[in-house]
Amino acid sequence: MYKRLQRPTVREILKDNEQGRLIVRSYAQTKILSKHSRNVLLELLISHLINTVKGPVNKHDFLHFARGIIDVFPSEDINLYYVAPVSKKDSRNRKSISVRGKLVEKYRNKLRQNKRILADISDVTTSTDLESEASNDVVSEVLETSVKWLETNQEPWEVVENH
Repeated sequence: MYKRLQRPTVREILKDNEQGRLIVRSYAQTKILSKHSRNVLLELLISHLINTVKGPVNKHDFLHFARGIIDVFPSEDINLYYVAPVSKKDSRNRKSISVRGKLVEKYRNKLRQNKRILADISDVTTSTDLESEASNDVVSEVLETSVKWLETNQEPWEVVENH
């Protein structure tokens, strides 16, 4: 979680990144964010958030970024990026609704992707360990068979040398 004084602004994050500078330049000319620019913007912000924040991200972090987007890109709608949670007592169907918006969706998707990557790594490690154990078992079995054969046989010499 960011402390208030440590939070970089959206403008600073975009200024520190080539793609961010291109998005700002494009917006300055057209006064519109294209769908592609919006996706790249979200990718930059969420990647920054994941790489710099240790621990869970809270709704205030998302709100901070949503307000920052509106500061840099005034024609954008804040409700596209951040929708505040609704408590149970305030909802129509008496169920609470968690925080939503493109920032939150992108963050959750990134976390899901990271979990898949970790799962893939553990799957590879597990299969490598199993293959290693299986090959060790085969080698042990072959050695055991050779020792038993050598205990009872001394001839023909060519066969003895192979064991």
